[in-house]
Amino acid sequence: MPNTIRETLSERIRALPELQQFLDDFTQATGLPLHFVTALGHRTLGAEVCTLCRFLHAHPAGTKLCAAFLQKLLEQAREKPATAGCDAGLSETAVPLRTGGQTFGFLVFGHNRLQPPDRTALNRARHLLARVSVTIPAEQLEVLSADTPVAEPRRLAAMARLVEAAAERLVLGITQHIVHPPASMPPLVEQACKLVRAEHTRPLSLPEFATRLGVSAGHLSRVFHHNTGLRFVEYVARVRAERAKALLTDTDKPVTDVAFACGFQSLSQFNRTMRAHFGCQPRALRQKPARAAGKAR
Repeated sequence: MPNTIRETLSERIRALPELQQFLDDFTQATGLPLHFVTALGHRTLGAEVCTLCRFLHAHPAGTKLCAAFLQKLLEQAREKPATAGCDAGLSETAVPLRTGGQTFGFLVFGHNRLQPPDRTALNRARHLLARVSVTIPAEQLEVLSADTPVAEPRRLAAMARLVEAAAERLVLGITQHIVHPPASMPPLVEQACKLVRAEHTRPLSLPEFATRLGVSAGHLSRVFHHNTGLRFVEYVARVRAERAKALLTDTDKPVTDVAFACGFQSLSQFNRTMRAHFGCQPRALRQKPARAAGKAR
């Protein structure tokens, strides 16, 4: 996916009310800042981060160090949550927002220490920071570290599980945002999406839709991709996958019948698509509600 489209989609995700509410709730409940970071690693730090972080971001060498650390953390978290520590002795955890085999962004929290810093830890941080031209006297580093929150590993792991659970719910909202685009989409894209949702049970092609909508296939492809972040064929697959998931969880239709009822041309194509979007085979989706009901009894 081109970077400009990734960023456009990331900004739409950032604006989701449920995301903003969770970011605020998490910070209020835990005392640790939680940020949405775009798929390309862009984020905006607020006043809620600790004094040491603000100090580092106020200096060019510190800003470069923090940016490099964030990119390394996000690479580790492309497919599953990851935690890492920076040269200043602070820890951050990143949880990916993934759907359909793509990462749309990350929830990143932390700027904390795993335990109260002692003299040895502060000296080690001073030594590592000095290697990248960030020189801080011992007394100043101690003052800068005074308000750094402490979250020991067990508590941090619990927070990560909460954020991961929230990420799964947010991904559903992101998926609906893509499958059912807002009315602010260009009329051409909105009409194409409506036609796909209405006719996904039969074979669909971009040239056919372009002819019906009175534009060239190239123009429809570009406009559709720019506004949804997906190629036409990816959008069709996503709509079919969402419909198949609903039939698997809400009806007793055989898996084969569900596959062909949703427009898939073969069981192998159906299985590949469902695994890409939901991380499991279709039968597993049917079993999940039953397991959840069993736990509730």
